[in-house]
Amino acid sequence: MILGEDYLRELLARVLPDIDAPPGSAVLLEGSIAEGFGNSSSDVDFLFVAPGSGDLPTMPSVLFADGRRVEVRTRSARQVADQFAVVTAAAARGTARVVRLPEDLLNRCQRLLHGFVLEDPGALPELPSKREFAAIMTAWWAHRARQAMRYALALSEVDAVEDAAVWAHAALVQGAKSWVAALGETYLEPKWLSLQVDRAGASEPATRYRELESGAGLPARAYVAACGRLLADFGIGGCVPKPGRITLARVPGVTTWPVGDRVHVVRDRRDVFVLGDEVARTWRSVVFGRAPGRDAAIARFVRLGLVRFSWGRAPITPSMPLAAASGPVAPPPSPARPVCGFPVPRCPMWTPSTWSRCPRPGSARRRWRWSGPTSWWRTRART
Repeated sequence: MILGEDYLRELLARVLPDIDAPPGSAVLLEGSIAEGFGNSSSDVDFLFVAPGSGDLPTMPSVLFADGRRVEVRTRSARQVADQFAVVTAAAARGTARVVRLPEDLLNRCQRLLHGFVLEDPGALPELPSKREFAAIMTAWWAHRARQAMRYALALSEVDAVEDAAVWAHAALVQGAKSWVAALGETYLEPKWLSLQVDRAGASEPATRYRELESGAGLPARAYVAACGRLLADFGIGGCVPKPGRITLARVPGVTTWPVGDRVHVVRDRRDVFVLGDEVARTWRSVVFGRAPGRDAAIARFVRLGLVRFSWGRAPITPSMPLAAASGPVAPPPSPARPVCGFPVPRCPMWTPSTWSRCPRPGSARRRWRWSGPTSWWRTRART
């Protein structure tokens, strides 16, 4: 730790009068300082574990002492035991359950398990071993790295190589987190990953990770391939593309709605996208269950949630480090919104449109608004 135990006890004594500390509580220092990563400006995080089975508030108390920001959290012994019970139960049921554990739950468990105990009058319940928890985190991070890498490979296959490189980097970070977790470095926050890799010791994978993390000066497609090879060396399988492995799959609730010579795609029975001629030709060429063609428009179909990539029969569900899985997006609005009446079968603004979006109208007494170069259409009730 960068802060001595005597200083921590002195800091704790300063904040105790300002918090409602349950009597007989165990007190731990947790977070980056307890892990040995923090610096002189890092927050000091204390956790009080009270005896009994009460429901204590989950929001921390924030105070300032000696020029430092201090966070104090409280849990009861029953709450702590329940948190770990969920994690161990998932581990007992296999990897499929482990990968569905929420990040917030794992973070709370990890911080407590690796906390530095300042006082323990017997309030702490029995906890799983750090080795057991490390195995859980290894599998959890590996799944996320695998999904991100598969998504990067799929984007590369449709020639969206710049986006593919972004997702390959996300896979690299999460793969490295899985690798260091297997070595006991389970702290979740990616900001200290470089120090975790340093503590893992000198090795070829560590050297290659540092090179790729810095960018390595590789073209986007080569960068994606290099990240994939390093994931394999991290022990993360399932990221080697084979012919026909990456396919397009149908998204429930998405249908095609032709009106005259214009193609509309309805999403989730609510959003309507109007496709221009060139994009409409790409849309008509989509065949579910087959490999996507080399057309960057396919990547935009995926981002809009109109189709999805699959790895064999399994959907690809990517997410950035410590972020929710990516969901469908819609083109952003523009400040320029000329108004057209409804219906607008011959509106001149439809002619150059490539993408349009509108919540499906409930009646003809709605207005359609154009939202600039992405041609995102909306409705607004007429007043």
